[in-house]
Amino acid sequence: SYRERTVGERVAQCFLYGYASSCLGNTAQADAWLTRGLETPGVEKGYEHLLRLERASLRHHQKRFDEAIDEAQRVIDLCGDNPLAWSVLAHVCEDRGQDGDESRAKDARKKAEGLGKNRKAIEALGRFLPSHFWIPLVAPVRGWAGKG
Repeated sequence: SYRERTVGERVAQCFLYGYASSCLGNTAQADAWLTRGLETPGVEKGYEHLLRLERASLRHHQKRFDEAIDEAQRVIDLCGDNPLAWSVLAHVCEDRGQDGDESRAKDARKKAEGLGKNRKAIEALGRFLPSHFWIPLVAPVRGWAGKG
């Protein structure tokens, strides 16, 4: 018999199934998996960050721009060092196109570009995100460069 999975393992499964479902175009199933992961008692902040980032991208794809912006902002509030979170926010603001969105998108894009070049920000992100995944941006921080 198998041992019981840890909270991190269960949430990682939700993230992976949600991401895969989204890639296959099954947005309802993707949303269900991502929500299940977020509702798991004891979910770590790093996993919450990844789940919400994927949900922000999913909402953007669904043209649910206000919800996408809310999710992207929650991701940034959890850890503002992720350039991808700022990039998602920029894309959503550009596509929504309401008053102030152009300026907000420009600021978010500038922030994303700066963080992507900032070694200390990448190191902080590497310490924050779950260690179960190969994440190219933080691979050098974790000593994974050249592996894979």
